[in-house]
Amino acid sequence: MKLPLFAAAAIFALGLAAAPASAQQAPDVSENATYGTTNLVSGFEPDPFAAALEAGGDYDASQMGVNGCVGFIARAGLSD
Repeated sequence: MKLPLFAAAAIFALGLAAAPASAQQAPDVSENATYGTTNLVSGFEPDPFAAALEAGGDYDASQMGVNGCVGFIARAGLSD
């Protein structure tokens, strides 16, 4: 599944915000992002900015201890 950069980042952030602090082997935002970093400043072009990427990974999201969280996510962020 391909998602715009901002949608994938939002999904990843929601998963991290809901994760319990005690989760072992949980996703780690300190790892290098899979698709690199994009810095946008006021007046950036093209607007809207879009990037193709594939969401998901090898980490079973149900192991984060969040009720109803299912699927597989990446351990590192998809993009910064």
